[in-house]
Amino acid sequence: MTDLSCDQFVASLGDYVEGLLSNEARRAFVAHRDACAACRQTANDYERLPARLRRETDVRLPESAAARIRRGVDGAGGDS
Repeated sequence: MTDLSCDQFVASLGDYVEGLLSNEARRAFVAHRDACAACRQTANDYERLPARLRRETDVRLPESAAARIRRGVDGAGGDS
């Protein structure tokens, strides 16, 4: 795997981020990324995705609901 097409680059993106590519495949991936602005942007977007998902899904439970849950858990004394 020496020269990658953009489709091959995108298909390899997950393996690259997870460190699963062989040395040769990683070199080809990096060479393509460095030479192709569109794929470089795709890689940057992909690498930032986990942090963005954490921010976007950081939902806080209202304190009133949390208190009801705590009361329910505390009251469930295992009387089965």
